[in-house]
Amino acid sequence: MRALVVLIAIASACDLQPAPKKAPPAATPAATPPIATPNAPAGVPADAGVAIAVGDAPAAPKPPADAMDVTDRCVTLGTHVADVLLSEASDPSKKAALIQDRAKIVRRTAESCTRDAWNEALIGCYLGAKTQVKLQACRKPDPTPAAAPPLPSGTGPR
Repeated sequence: MRALVVLIAIASACDLQPAPKKAPPAATPAATPPIATPNAPAGVPADAGVAIAVGDAPAAPKPPADAMDVTDRCVTLGTHVADVLLSEASDPSKKAALIQDRAKIVRRTAESCTRDAWNEALIGCYLGAKTQVKLQACRKPDPTPAAAPPLPSGTGPR
C-alpha cells in the first residue's frame, strides 16, 4: 500500500504536459536579383512574359515510345473494363495486383479497341457489362446451331 501511495505522490509531482510547440521560423523572402537579358527593352522587367517552371512539380509521365494513339471512346471502354475487374476482385492480393496494373489494363484494352476498330455494338456490349462473366460473353460470338451438312446428290433417305 505504501508503494502505491509513493507512486501516486511521485506521479502527481511530475508535470505531465507536452512540451510547448515551437513557433515556426519567420519566413524571409529571398531576394533574388532579376535576370538581365541583353535584348530586353528598357523599362520592361527581364522576366516579363516568361513562364517559370516549379522545381518541385513532377514531370508529366511520358507514354512509351511504342505507344499508339487511342480514341477517347476506347479509353472509356478500357477504364470501364478495369473498374469491373477491380470491383469483383475478392482476394486482397489479387485486388492489389489489379490496382497496380490498372493503367496497363486500360491502355491495352484501349489499344486493342482502336487497332482492331471495334464496332459500336461490341463497345456497347462491354460498356453495358457489370460483371466479368458479361465481359467474357462480349468476346465470344453467339453460338449458332450448326447446320447439317448437305447430303451428296442421289443419296437420300430410303
